[in-house]
Amino acid sequence: MSTQRLFVAIDLPDEIAERLAALDPHYRGLIFSTPSQIHLTLAFFAAVDPTTANLFKEKLAAISFRAFFLPAIGLGTFSKNRMSRILWLDVGHGHPHLFQLHKRVNEAALACNLPIEERAWTPHAICRSRSVPGRPISPLHVAEESRLR
Repeated sequence: MSTQRLFVAIDLPDEIAERLAALDPHYRGLIFSTPSQIHLTLAFFAAVDPTTANLFKEKLAAISFRAFFLPAIGLGTFSKNRMSRILWLDVGHGHPHLFQLHKRVNEAALACNLPIEERAWTPHAICRSRSVPGRPISPLHVAEESRLR
């Protein structure tokens, strides 16, 4: 049986996604995501069979939330084999609406017998991926505070 990789995310407002994409420093080998691909990741699931995926989508459809503001406080990287692979936007650790939404996504996953991450969750918006050969990506800081809606 085939499986698929799934993630649950919130799409960002167009204005914010466009501002994040505009941070592209145009390094050789670095590919920035387009504004339509920039999102706030809530959860990731590595191998999900189609039946479970459909059940999970039904559970997620029952989750609703109102718009809320998030501060953009900096950038970080996810690395593999000591090479930065993904740059992400840090939205902090204490927003109650965001953590409540993450909790509801995890509850939907558990109701479908999907394993949830055991490590601490770091809320983040994915900004770009692809490592630069021989040149690790250093964490940067966003000079201006933005607000996600």
